[in-house]
Amino acid sequence: QNRMELTSLAGDYKWLTCIAFAIVLLLVIEAMKFVLRRMRSRSDAPAAPVAPATSASNA
Repeated sequence: QNRMELTSLAGDYKWLTCIAFAIVLLLVIEAMKFVLRRMRSRSDAPAAPVAPATSASNA
């Protein structure tokens, strides 16, 4: 611990705080990925069919 200047997490509340922070961070990241996937799937949805273009040289 001394080489890397770490401190011990004595006491249950410090461990619980670290675990709670990790869980919240995980949930936030997963929620962001979910929202981005939903937005992407809506933008990839097929639009209304488009009529084929006609060339002006045939007119």
